[in-house]
Order: sequence, then structure tokens, then C-alpha cells
Amino acid sequence: DGSDQPAEFQNKPDTYYYQLGDGELKEIDNIKSLIAGLPDKQDELNQYVKKEKIWAKNEKDLLQFVKYYNSL
Repeated sequence: DGSDQPAEFQNKPDTYYYQLGDGELKEIDNIKSLIAGLPDKQDELNQYVKKEKIWAKNEKDLLQFVKYYNSL
């Protein structure tokens, strides 16, 4: 029954989500899909992501991105 083996822990990457207003919670798969989900300021956001090399799986980058978006 497998009781001889110890429990195994697998470290999985963090998953991040965003929500606009009262809308549905959406998972951030990549930075392009995040920008596509933000209906306004897409040109500015694309330029910012390229300039700052924002990565969707990095919490610090996502916080920087959100601060920038909120400043627009």
C-alpha cells in the first residue's frame, strides 16, 4: 500500500491571478495574455514590458507592472 515510503514534496511554480473590478479572477499565463486582458493602455503596457523586461512568473516584476498600470 506504499506506507513504507515517506511523503514526497514537489515544489511547483507560483501561480498568479488578476481581477478587474468585480470581474472574474483570471490566471496570468504570460505577460501578453495579461496585457490582452487589460482593455485600455495596451500600447503603453507593451512598450513598458519590453523596456523593463517584465516576466509574468516573477512576483517582483508583476508588482512593478501593476504599479505602472495603476499610474496610467
